[in-house]
Amino acid sequence: MAPFSNNPEPRLKGLHMTLFSKTPSPHHTSTPAPFPFVQKSFFLVFLLFSLNLFSTIPLQLKTNNLVIYAAKPLSPNLQNALGTLDNRIDDLQMKLGIYIDEKAPIFLIQDHKSYQALTLGKDKIVEFSDAFYSGAEQRIYIRPQGELSDGYQKTLLHEYIHWYLEKIFTGAPLWFHEGMATHFSGQMGFERYLFFLQQSFLGRSSDLFRLSSSYPQNREDMQLFYLSSSMAVRYMSDKRPDQWKLFWDIVSYHHRGKQQSSFSDCFVQAYNSSMFDFHKQFAHYTKSLRYQYLFWGFNAMLAMLLPLILIWGFHNRRKRIAAMQDIETENPPDWISNHSTPPLNYCVSGETMRKKVLILCTGNSCRSIMAEALINHLLCDKWEAYSAGVNPSSVNPRAISVLKEIGIDISSYHSKSVSEFLPRTDLDLVITVCDHAHETCPVFLKPVPQEHISITDPAPWTNEPDETALPMFRETLQQIKELVIPFLQNYSDN
Repeated sequence: MAPFSNNPEPRLKGLHMTLFSKTPSPHHTSTPAPFPFVQKSFFLVFLLFSLNLFSTIPLQLKTNNLVIYAAKPLSPNLQNALGTLDNRIDDLQMKLGIYIDEKAPIFLIQDHKSYQALTLGKDKIVEFSDAFYSGAEQRIYIRPQGELSDGYQKTLLHEYIHWYLEKIFTGAPLWFHEGMATHFSGQMGFERYLFFLQQSFLGRSSDLFRLSSSYPQNREDMQLFYLSSSMAVRYMSDKRPDQWKLFWDIVSYHHRGKQQSSFSDCFVQAYNSSMFDFHKQFAHYTKSLRYQYLFWGFNAMLAMLLPLILIWGFHNRRKRIAAMQDIETENPPDWISNHSTPPLNYCVSGETMRKKVLILCTGNSCRSIMAEALINHLLCDKWEAYSAGVNPSSVNPRAISVLKEIGIDISSYHSKSVSEFLPRTDLDLVITVCDHAHETCPVFLKPVPQEHISITDPAPWTNEPDETALPMFRETLQQIKELVIPFLQNYSDN
């Protein structure tokens, strides 16, 4: 039958369902009318109407698998759609290994009134369907194309599968009919699985064993019934592929002998399980799916939030760096408050016997130059600092700007090569502030103790705007003050 959902509109939208009026199979029975006479009258009206319809609607198209009746000639687009549908039917038969020579009759109803007349005497749900299969006549009826809530091909393929299964089986349960039709017509979208997850955690589920011969009584339960039916078919095929193949091999054997297959007999032979036990196993499987879908949903949510977390962390770091206070010395001399340029070798405590330290990095443009200046500024009473690079370049203008902010002028500094210091014998300590310099540090003429203190390189930010670059250079200067200065203070004390 036709699409539906829980949407309380004049016509239900969502999945398809088919009403059966044949009696040999349990699922062909429909809800009995209050009075047998009324039910028979409705059936007689439907039979007379459909016979009259059959006699007045001309044949418009024949394909390998379908016979199409319509009041008007088919448009080229509709003929192309029906041709594609015919190919999908071929694929379905090839996948299941069962080919039917008979063609399924399909009636394309042209107006709403005629379709409503066809639904007289049937379950109320048929009135809201997009299409339905009548087991009594073995025909498919579909309402006008403009009234369909789902795709034309999906709707017709859904109903064709009902007709196809009727030719193959006797006693096939209703959930198998709807599960096969829903699954192989491609009507199970991602939103259906989200709906299943929601309903499962609300404690709602469809008992397929109890619904083997009739649809749920409440319209709001129909969508969950279709979803559960489709997943039961997927469980049969995906989780037990060997039994699924054996099942259809058995059915194919009967079909080649021109016999319809008893669904329950084929099922028990292939799956070695009763229908009741199968439903218990499927119920356990669907319960485990709830937690799998919850796990996948949680991970998907994390994947969506991760970029936002990284962006927040980046902006928070930049905000923290921008708010970092400028480095200040305790009791600064008058020339700092007056913003004047200090002497290059200015020292607050006078000239004493000082140790000599060489600060070494790769280019002698940022970290080592800044460390040299800061050591000579803060520890000039104990240390005399120099700097050099294993591959010298030029002093970074951003380093000059940041040091100038705290009253240190290094505009006259220049980058030096470590080779200039190799012959010296008066060095007391060498500190490498980058990994490359640490790994390639040369051998001095006089053995010199070496220490490595890794400092963040601000050079990659040189070409960024001031509001971006200067905070990074200030952070490097702060690291020198927090790591190198205390180390030299303790070193000199020893």
